[in-house]
Amino acid sequence: MKDTTLLLTSTVLILLLAGCGTQPATEPEGPEDRLVNQYIRLGIGYMQEGKFDLAMARLTRALELDPSAAEAHDALGVLHEQLTQYEEAEASFRKAIRLQPDFSGARTNFGSFLCRRGRVKEAEEQFQAAVANPLYENPEIAYTNAGLCLYQADDLDKAENYLRRALQINPKVDIALLRMADISFQTRRFLPARAYMQRYTEVGPQTPESLWLGFRIEDELGDRDTASKYAMLLEANFPDSREVRLLQENRQR
Repeated sequence: MKDTTLLLTSTVLILLLAGCGTQPATEPEGPEDRLVNQYIRLGIGYMQEGKFDLAMARLTRALELDPSAAEAHDALGVLHEQLTQYEEAEASFRKAIRLQPDFSGARTNFGSFLCRRGRVKEAEEQFQAAVANPLYENPEIAYTNAGLCLYQADDLDKAENYLRRALQINPKVDIALLRMADISFQTRRFLPARAYMQRYTEVGPQTPESLWLGFRIEDELGDRDTASKYAMLLEANFPDSREVRLLQENRQR
């Protein structure tokens, strides 16, 4: 299994929180509904800021006002996972889905949770259920998370299929572009790998992983100048990274 846990955790948390607001439309809100939704929005906002105690208080308050608020249960699932409360996280996700079976955002979040717990088959089922809903506004999130999950499980064929679907919907999902570059490199399709990397550099941040991958792609293609540029950026911006050590080892061969 590839060492992508940190990448999955840090990147997908953003995707998870994006998925928290995708509950299907309901009847017009009354005053209490608006108050519940305000607490949910506050809870998600505090979670994004890393203020987990405040996030817990706001989401708990939302559920005190409306125990059937599926979006609050979904957000609590994300929060419980951040607090390593895995049983509570799973219970919250399942409650959200039980209350609102077509809540694709919750299914996407639950699928990502299951993947990080090593339950890949169950995770894939949740992602597939999420995108099966024709009203899901952000299917690229589910496809991206599915692709990352299957990549981590070393199923590159399935990972590539899901990531392609994500990029067909939104060509600028940076993590999908980076992972497609990586998969293309691993399968020795170096020209497509270069193309994906070029697209990634237009929309994504420079990271040790992306610069090291860019260096290796250009090295394989024999473009020494571009490879050197990637190497210079890597050494200048991330001198203490594992990728710099790998670069130095590569030069000694």
